[in-house]
Order: sequence, then C-alpha cells, then structure tokens
Amino acid sequence: YYHAKAFESLTPVSHLIPDAIPLPGVTTNHPSVRATALRNGRGILLLMSDYKEKSTATIPVALPVAAAGKVWNIATGKAIGTVDGKTLVVRFTPGVEGAHTALYYVGTKLPVGE
Repeated sequence: YYHAKAFESLTPVSHLIPDAIPLPGVTTNHPSVRATALRNGRGILLLMSDYKEKSTATIPVALPVAAAGKVWNIATGKAIGTVDGKTLVVRFTPGVEGAHTALYYVGTKLPVGE
C-alpha cells in the first residue's frame, strides 16, 4: 500500500527526477521535521519527513540557493507555502493517513507530468 502511494505521489513530477541533482544544505527549524531536496533547473523537489511525532505545523525551511515562486503540494496541486529568496514557509502535513512524509515542488507553477 505505502509503496503504491509513494509512486502515485511521484507521478506528476516523475519527469523532473532523471535530470535533477541533490541540493545539500536544506534545513528546518523544527526539532522533528527533516527536509531533503532535488533541483531541476529553477525548480526544487522538496521532501519533508517527520518519523517521530507526525507533526502538522507551519515550518520555515532554509535553502542553500535562492528560489522563486510558491511551494506546491504535489498531492493536491495547491500552493501551500511562500518563497522568499532562500527561505520557504511550508504548512507541513504528512501526505496520506498514517504517513510521515510529504512531497512539495518549489517554483513559479506546478509542472504537469509527461
């Protein structure tokens, strides 16, 4: 079940992954929520995880590079956060019931899958 849900969440952005590069140095100020990212051109795929508390919170995320646009929830297709240079503000909510992670896209618009 969880593998299927994970693959389903990647479908809208799967075309971005082959050419993406890791973006080291992504941090949050939340004690339980961690973030990791891949960059493809100007867009950023952001994976946030909380394996301790399953938190739902508004969390600042620091990036090592400046970004522009909005933070998009890939599962819902809705903008859920803001971008200010190297700082994002994300309303983190784990993706599916019982999950610990959520996948976001940072950019001017949510890309459509190929």
